[in-house]
Amino acid sequence: MLRITEQLLKDGMSDNGSWNSKQLKALGIDIRFNSGWRRRAIGQPITQEQANRFLALKNYHLERKKRIKRQILGQKRLFRDDIPGMIPYEDYLHMQSIKQELKQA
Repeated sequence: MLRITEQLLKDGMSDNGSWNSKQLKALGIDIRFNSGWRRRAIGQPITQEQANRFLALKNYHLERKKRIKRQILGQKRLFRDDIPGMIPYEDYLHMQSIKQELKQA
């Protein structure tokens, strides 16, 4: 059995200086980010598998944001014709232009 240490938390810290909820959940830490959570977590027993997962998830949330940004910039369509409830992108643009015209009137 390992114990959560300050060094483990520092090693898992993202490039932005924080942790993501999946990391903290991997360590069994309450993910509501209550004040003093680090102090309470240090010294808690964990398995090697939990520590490895915590470190593997470093920067996960940053990579996810990059994937979403790429999707928004056009690598994947956000509007689909083949999914019920979704509208074609062209219809969306048309609706937006109508809204703009109504605002200006």
